[in-house]
This record gives sequence, structure tokens and C-alpha cells, in this order.
Amino acid sequence: MPLEIERRFLARADAALLARARAMKLRQAYLTVRDLTTVRIRQEGDVWVLAVKADATGIARHEIEVEVPAEDGRVLFELAPGGSVEKTRHTVGGWEIDVYEGRFEGLIVAEAELDAEDEPLPEPPAGLTLVREITAERGLTSRGLAGLGESAARALVARLMADG
Repeated sequence: MPLEIERRFLARADAALLARARAMKLRQAYLTVRDLTTVRIRQEGDVWVLAVKADATGIARHEIEVEVPAEDGRVLFELAPGGSVEKTRHTVGGWEIDVYEGRFEGLIVAEAELDAEDEPLPEPPAGLTLVREITAERGLTSRGLAGLGESAARALVARLMADG
């Protein structure tokens, strides 16, 4: 099973950076969330991807992604009992910058995927400020956020913005 190694940060990103980055709208929903294993369906533009992530602790975890037909993806998304999130992913300079939408408006998370756990982070591009690392905070993953209702989500974003 392929290994995904990533570090995640609460971040601030200026409009100029986001405007020059490659952007894609993402919607993702969680079919199962059990202990350290997650099954997720994600819409990436017109493509639907089913992912299984296991041993999701620290910065490394096993991950398999499989593209599924659009109709199957739509059905799985609607059936997902674990909640969903919507965001725009901006990619620039070795960083993916997720700007959350809807009930998480105002939340920005930047992540860098690495080849080894001890690999240094790429230099953040101009306009990206890393506020604090959240890699180990399971409640601040998209999986953790997806299950929050409207009021809890808005309260979390307000708290995080006040802390950062």
C-alpha cells in the first residue's frame, strides 16, 4: 500500500498568491471513519476518486486512491454518513493550500507532501504564512471537520482565527 507523508499547517494566504496558483474545487465525503482507517469519496473537478487511508497517525499513513465512474461517485457522496467538506485547493511551490468554504469559511490549511518523514519542508511561497502545525490534530483534518454541524464549525473557525 503506498505511503503518504504530509505535514499540515493552519495558514494565511494573500489574494495575490491564490490568484496565481493552480486551483481546483474539491468536495469530499466520508463513507466510513473507524479508528485509524477512513474511506473517502472526493470530487476533483469532473473526476471522482475513492480513497482508503489507514494508520492515519503522525505524518505518514497508507493510502490507496482509485478513480470511479462519475455516477458511482455521486451516489457514494450522497450515501456518505460521515459528513462532507468543500474547499478550493490552490497548488503552488510544493504546497497545497486548502481554502475551506461553507460552514468553514475563513479556514485555510496548507500542506506539503514529502518523500520521507525527515525531509525538510519546501520554502513557503511569498504570500503564504504558516501559523502553526496541525499535522497531529485529528480534529483539524478534513475527516475531523466533516462531521461538525453548522454552529460547531463556525465556532471552531472563529476560535482558530482568534488564536492565529
